[in-house]
Amino acid sequence: MCRLDLPRSLRVKVADAKYGSIMQRCAMVERPFAGCTSRFLNALMIILKPVHVIPGDTIVFKEEVPRELYFVYRGALRVVIILFSSCFLNPEYNLM
Repeated sequence: MCRLDLPRSLRVKVADAKYGSIMQRCAMVERPFAGCTSRFLNALMIILKPVHVIPGDTIVFKEEVPRELYFVYRGALRVVIILFSSCFLNPEYNLM
């Protein structure tokens, strides 16, 4: 993707038009970015990059150390928790 070197003030305006509504929801009381300054939120909006996933894609695994922060702009996520127990390792336990 080609990115023009626009002045920061213009990049903030473009990012606000694109992501402002989701950032406002995240900055509400008892939300992740409550109490953050507008300068911080603007800096965050400028570096956001859209990621498109298809249904069934895995975004992150439980064992991974998260290195990204995801905002769901449109659509929904399903959190799948797989619990493994020693009973599944018992040779007398039949899964069929």
